[in-house]
Amino acid sequence: LPIWRRVFADNVLLPGAPLFLHQLAKPTSAYSVAVHEVEEYLQQSLDDWVVVCEASGGQGTAPLQPSELPANLRRLAAEIDSFSWRSERETVDWLSLQRQVSPAMRRLRREVERCGNG
Repeated sequence: LPIWRRVFADNVLLPGAPLFLHQLAKPTSAYSVAVHEVEEYLQQSLDDWVVVCEASGGQGTAPLQPSELPANLRRLAAEIDSFSWRSERETVDWLSLQRQVSPAMRRLRREVERCGNG
């Protein structure tokens, strides 16, 4: 993705996009980031984030390879992915997932903001 483009991401908090947020938390990110808190569409008891990234003029860096990502984030992303795929086949408890992933996702958001990207 060329860095001059705008990126809009939905479902960043729920189900969650920890690897995306981790990439944005790098001080060398080429984007300024705005995180908007919203209610999940048709499920107002659930929170979500939409993220808008605008090119900030930085050079950015190449995306991290899977082996370079922290193991805890790889596990979290795998759990979220598995849960999301399961929701295609059966009813799932999204509120339970939100309670489970929210603390880690909020820490990642603070990292993005601390790097000056948020």
